[in-house]
Amino acid sequence: MECQVVRDMLSEYIDDELIQEQKGRIDLHLRDCEACRKELEELLIVHRLFTDAESFTAPYGFSTRVMANLEETKESIWSGFFARPILFRAIGTAFALIIVIIGLISGNILTARKPPSLTSAEVTQSFALNAFEATPSGSIGGLYVSMTGVRNEK
Repeated sequence: MECQVVRDMLSEYIDDELIQEQKGRIDLHLRDCEACRKELEELLIVHRLFTDAESFTAPYGFSTRVMANLEETKESIWSGFFARPILFRAIGTAFALIIVIIGLISGNILTARKPPSLTSAEVTQSFALNAFEATPSGSIGGLYVSMTGVRNEK
């Protein structure tokens, strides 16, 4: 038997609720598997805690009061069940629609003010060296000029 199958059946094994064949197969597995034996020992400790625990008698009418409280709780749960979720869903849907509308409006405003697209010649011209009027040797422009070998072009 696999360990997981044995571990799933240990509670029934302790309570003697298994048929003899299942119990025998578990006994064989427990002889060979240390991990499952440890699991059984831990479950036996918990089982003994419950069986050795002192029992108390409930006060008169306790079960009647518990059952009456359960009925009240069940009625109160169902009384507002249908109204509340619909209200919350309506508020959430309205909020989502407002966000979408604001996004559409702001997107239209941003695209309406879009600058005209530049041609490739205009882009190339914006990177021309004449943008660097004075190019001191320690500046980025001076470094660029010295790397490219361009001298005094205008």
